Amino acid sequence: MAVVLLTIRRTIEPKVLRDQIGLLPLPTLIGIYLGFYFLGVIGLIAGPLLIIAFFSAKEAGIIRFNLKI
Repeated sequence: MAVVLLTIRRTIEPKVLRDQIGLLPLPTLIGIYLGFYFLGVIGLIAGPLLIIAFFSAKEAGIIRFNLKI
């Protein structure tokens, strides 16, 4: 029973968080790591907030990428 619950929790929880917060887990972890690396303990909060601000600005059209290869 514990294995089934753990498996379900590990597979469904990131999807639910992604839908509620709007962030993918990998950029969030990168934001936490880089925030901690550059800003210390405060960066643990500031890193993900910067990622959220970046993705929000990108969705709003404030930041645009016009890369042509």
